Amino acid sequence: MPKRSSNANGAKKTGTGTRKRAKKEQTESNPIPTIRDSKYYFEDGSVTIRVRDVVFKVHASLLKAHSEDFCNNYNLCTNRDDTLVFGGTCDEDAIVIPDIEPSQFRNLMKVIYCLPSNSLALTLNAPNAVVGNFDSCLDIALLSHKFAMENLEQWAKQQLTTLVTDSGKELADGFDDYQLREDDAQTQDDLQTEWDGVGIPPAASYGRFRFVEAICYAKTISDEDLFHGILVAAQCCYACSNVEFALSFFRIKDIHKKAPSLYGFLFLLLLQFGNSVWMRDEFTQEDRMALFSAQSFLTPLPQTLKKSVLTPLFEKSRTEDFLGILDEHKHEKCPGEIASHWAKAFPVSYYKEVNSAQFSASIDTLVKLPSRRFDLATRLRYIKCQPCRVKILKQLDRDIQELYSRVGGYYKAYD
Repeated sequence: MPKRSSNANGAKKTGTGTRKRAKKEQTESNPIPTIRDSKYYFEDGSVTIRVRDVVFKVHASLLKAHSEDFCNNYNLCTNRDDTLVFGGTCDEDAIVIPDIEPSQFRNLMKVIYCLPSNSLALTLNAPNAVVGNFDSCLDIALLSHKFAMENLEQWAKQQLTTLVTDSGKELADGFDDYQLREDDAQTQDDLQTEWDGVGIPPAASYGRFRFVEAICYAKTISDEDLFHGILVAAQCCYACSNVEFALSFFRIKDIHKKAPSLYGFLFLLLLQFGNSVWMRDEFTQEDRMALFSAQSFLTPLPQTLKKSVLTPLFEKSRTEDFLGILDEHKHEKCPGEIASHWAKAFPVSYYKEVNSAQFSASIDTLVKLPSRRFDLATRLRYIKCQPCRVKILKQLDRDIQELYSRVGGYYKAYD
């Protein structure tokens, strides 16, 4: 078992600096106050690493086992030529890894060291287990992708996919409570997003920005199942947001390109607030013109918005609606069973509201689609043929996200 630093529970201040490749006599330290990490500073570690103001002392052999590229790129492994110094021999010359946060690196170390005290593998009955695991696994996925740790990334990606597939609703519902309790304890050493208190807080200052990070990651690795799973969880979580939140996220740079369906969903939230809210100072004149224009085009919801949607989102469902989606279904009863459960998740009242000529009714119904999707997923757990359940949910996810992307196209800014 690696030995922990004798000051593991204290915040020991020490001078530190970085060293580039140079001869020993040419190196100089640049004193910056740092803190030794309380969990991952091992006295018998072979290399010191600084992430922002936190110093870690870990075992290079373990890092190398997961990615030689990572070790080589950051000069973490000992060079036989002792006339050259890459740093990492003590706190004062710890090797700096930029553009990541201490909390992220701790989560990566959790799975690399797998110490008994680690809480990565929480039980499903533990409070906030789903959100805590999502938070940890996302950091592991992001850093293992960045550091070319392929096996770790595959593991983390599978964990994320399982979490959003099996527990997406729990993730959405418990996210805010978890963040309120964990922010100070887990991320106190991280770089905090600055806001001067004027105007709308930046999106990155919200805990729920984690969903955007996850969405961008899923898109980067081209994983459609993970992409759609995180999107629907995020949309369910964002559905009851206030005006400042919706505007802040709607204005994320290039969000309409990175996640068109999330952009469309956020636009729906803005539409849902109504024209009295649009007159507030937070909205620009261009915003107001775009919102009033969209209100006109979307009352009632046009056929162009509804076309080519395979699942019965706009017309009352029939058993026949599911035959084409299921195609070679394994059991003859599957279409009928699914239609029965669908009718409970999408009752007659739903179709009345989504097709209403009243703008607020149809918009509210579209905003609540992710919640209905989770309701259907729960009901379909009781059917015997799980492959058919998966097919229906995947098609529904595609249809919902395509629908939101189309809504986003109605945002037109005018000069």
